[in-house]
Amino acid sequence: GMPRLSEAKKDAAPAPTPVYEPEPEPQVAAYQAPVAVQSQGPFDDSMSGVIPPRTGGLEESYVMRAIHTKVFTRWINAYLHNQRGIYVNDLQSEFYDGLLLNCLLECITRSSVPGLNMQPTTEKDRHENFMVAFRFLHSIGKPIPTMAP
Repeated sequence: GMPRLSEAKKDAAPAPTPVYEPEPEPQVAAYQAPVAVQSQGPFDDSMSGVIPPRTGGLEESYVMRAIHTKVFTRWINAYLHNQRGIYVNDLQSEFYDGLLLNCLLECITRSSVPGLNMQPTTEKDRHENFMVAFRFLHSIGKPIPTMAP
């Protein structure tokens, strides 16, 4: 007759022992050190300075702003310090009246920016110095792009 279940198990080949294969590690992008890009000058179309890897998140926007500020400050000092002996520490407080911006433009373009108020005392004076810079950039064919919402 039919063998009993217990007898069939005895005669059957033993089940193979399962081979443990670990799950593959998730692929995480390796950290890439910031890449220095050689700039051809202040108005070239390449992205000059440091380009850190993107990860996203609120922390990144704070860190990225700090990195960009530091890189931009170094870039500015490369012109102002070398050509005029001026050293910038804080962009926000030192560029508030438009004078350093125009000084930077003069260093970069090696030309004079006309129409500056060298002793701006009012908000209107400071605003006008920035407008002088924007008009100068426009006159040399490098207008500031408009920001659309």
